[in-house]
Amino acid sequence: MEDKRKEWSEQFNKNFGVRELLRFSCASGIWMFLGVGISLALAIRGYAAGKYVMLIFLITFFLFPIIVRTWAPAYTIFRKILGNKNIPTEPIPRSIIKSPHQPLPWYGYLPGIWFLLLDLTIIYIIIKNFFPR
Repeated sequence: MEDKRKEWSEQFNKNFGVRELLRFSCASGIWMFLGVGISLALAIRGYAAGKYVMLIFLITFFLFPIIVRTWAPAYTIFRKILGNKNIPTEPIPRSIIKSPHQPLPWYGYLPGIWFLLLDLTIIYIIIKNFFPR
């Protein structure tokens, strides 16, 4: 399986060049300008959702390159943006290497339980003080 990952990586790196980088950069810039434009249009019309629309565009801007590596529909969009037919048609194969995992002793879970209780206490205080009945 690691051979497939290596072959995929070699083929991708051999066929990804300046042209593809420029196309992806332009598509990213257009995506951000589209988000700003829609956000401003909503803000001008008086809708409060403009900032949330921009937040969605910003989140997708940063998550897209991460999602492309494993999710086939996103990888298909990525290939269409790049416009290079020589780039692999499937996303990178998954690794089958598994790290050994030993169960923790009972006291190994205490810090997690402690921080969970602290989080719940902080949430309770915030809800009680900032959202009175």
